[in-house]
Amino acid sequence: MGQTGSGKTSLLNLLGNLDMAFPDGMVPLELLRKFATHTVGDKTLESAADDEMASKTSDANIYAIKIGNVGFTIIDTPGFGDSRGLDLDEKHVKLIVGCLERVGEINCVLLTINGREARLNATLKYVLSVLTSVMPSTVLGNVAVVFTNTENERKLNFKMGELEKIGLLSPPFVCLENPLSALGRALQEGDDLDDALVADTQASIQQALATIASLFGRIKSWDPVPTVHFKEVYEQREAIEVLLSNAHEKYKEAELNAREVVRIRDEILRTGKVKPEIVETMEWRLRAKDQSYFVCHHSDCHQNCSPAFP
Repeated sequence: MGQTGSGKTSLLNLLGNLDMAFPDGMVPLELLRKFATHTVGDKTLESAADDEMASKTSDANIYAIKIGNVGFTIIDTPGFGDSRGLDLDEKHVKLIVGCLERVGEINCVLLTINGREARLNATLKYVLSVLTSVMPSTVLGNVAVVFTNTENERKLNFKMGELEKIGLLSPPFVCLENPLSALGRALQEGDDLDDALVADTQASIQQALATIASLFGRIKSWDPVPTVHFKEVYEQREAIEVLLSNAHEKYKEAELNAREVVRIRDEILRTGKVKPEIVETMEWRLRAKDQSYFVCHHSDCHQNCSPAFP
């Protein structure tokens, strides 16, 4: 998860391509072009033949990725804080919750933040507040951070204390300068893959591989969190928004009535005449939909595969 433009898709493509560099980080010259341009939308990286796996920043997608002998299931989510408006973020939240239901459980929420940001600006603060608002408390201990566009911790501008403001206390983090970025730019500009560029790229790939390995080494022992918890939080969030909408409409109606009373009083004072006034009011109220979901009661099972009571 992360802000639009924080480098999520580039990170996903890097993870999908690291198998070409496993285990020594040395991608042969003839594969460098493929390493830079191969995306997780390619048919070779689809998690299932009947799923639409084309990478779309406006959707939430599930990918199966292999690095060495280890397989990963990765959910790529839409970016938040898009310039097209806040309504789009609400749509994205719904997409993410629906996608999580298909998985059953997750081990880690990987938060991508541009490491060149020094602090929580208004957009980033908004994005992180939206993201944490859909996270159950059970998953806050399973959050890790990747600071993109940052070679190492010494060059990290972002202050970790800023994350405490949104309830994330000292999550594990890594700094990653994605080698796909520089290599992709060079290829787009038509530069030759000369010895110097190849050597720089090889070194960057080795460093990226070591960084990803260190991150996975830290999170591999985390207990998985049932994704049904995300649905519970989402439904509670929707119910709260319904209550807030009702309260807002009541406030607006009371404000209009108060203005009308002032208008009538002023009219009486101005003319000295009192005439009957009939004011019709209408009250409306949103009601949250009643929804029941089933929780499987088999030991250590969270797949909802057995009949149970709501």
